[in-house]
Amino acid sequence: MGHLQEFAKASIVSLGALAFAALPGGAIPFGSNKVYRVGQDVIISAPAGTKVDVGLGSRVRNKAVVAGSCGEVKITLPKTSPATVQVGTKTLTIANLPTQSLPSCKNGQFAEARTADFKTPEGKVVAVGFTPSQSVAIGIATPTTRHVSINACGFGTIKNASGSITVNGQDYNVSQLPDAGAAPACRKGTAYTPSSWSR
Repeated sequence: MGHLQEFAKASIVSLGALAFAALPGGAIPFGSNKVYRVGQDVIISAPAGTKVDVGLGSRVRNKAVVAGSCGEVKITLPKTSPATVQVGTKTLTIANLPTQSLPSCKNGQFAEARTADFKTPEGKVVAVGFTPSQSVAIGIATPTTRHVSINACGFGTIKNASGSITVNGQDYNVSQLPDAGAAPACRKGTAYTPSSWSR
């Protein structure tokens, strides 16, 4: 197999290959590293046939919301609430908003004055001070998660990763991950590692 060494019952196998073959569940770490990279591709070592949830940071979802009769903009947050939300030109920090009820609106006036942005007991964010019926741009940072399938040899790959990722609750900076130089391979359930790993 050229520069690849087979994890198999062969008569001649490198010491490095034997060390990997002894790992439970067929996981393929690089040395002691269960998360490593080859260039910009991140490789995750885990038990064969499982799935690993990988956090890829947040992506801003943009949408337009029409302000209500009292100039209020109501925003329903995703299940995993972001730290901030962009409403028009305002950036609201969710944790800093006071919790208040949303009063009824009649003739363009709230039954109870609301002069500052707030959140409701139900968890909605309400931004005030807009023109009634105005379309307001909303930006919500939503966490992005990828379910990485671990192959029969005990590793999965994320292509062209960048920035920060989260694997099993642990944060990693892609550029600071150990670079294996060459990737392992999986052929019909048999794992191979580059010969350079055992040097």
